[in-house]
Amino acid sequence: MNDVAEDIKDLLVEGGFGDFAYSKNDKYGIFTLEEPDSPNNTITVYGTPSQSTKVMTGNDMHHSGFQVRVRGTESSLKIRAKCEAIRLFLHKYTTKDGLPKKSVKFGNTRYDNILMDDESFFLKKDSKGRLIYTADGTAHRQDLPITEETE
Repeated sequence: MNDVAEDIKDLLVEGGFGDFAYSKNDKYGIFTLEEPDSPNNTITVYGTPSQSTKVMTGNDMHHSGFQVRVRGTESSLKIRAKCEAIRLFLHKYTTKDGLPKKSVKFGNTRYDNILMDDESFFLKKDSKGRLIYTADGTAHRQDLPITEETE
């Protein structure tokens, strides 16, 4: 199964929120698992505690937690707005009015639903004075049988 942080990072790059592992032209750099000291404006995706349950088919449904952190040197209003835009993008990617609308496949992993907490929040100001906002979510996903289509 793919790492949830890597898959969410791919969705954010696809959504135009930044570039993977570097920033250019005022875009944010998007990273996973570790937030680098540079560049100043970053989006970092972390995996958080998860659990699995059996579904009616007998397959495991993984409830994979993740956190998106947005760090920047812009105003608090702009950084929070960026974090909120990411939160809404991820929430609406697989749901409409809180109900699943489409599945997303990454390799042999199918995402049935991405649920985001109700709002992003201010986490802290780091030692360099950069503000950090976070948005937390849970991805409901399943392993798919490996076929020629998923390889």
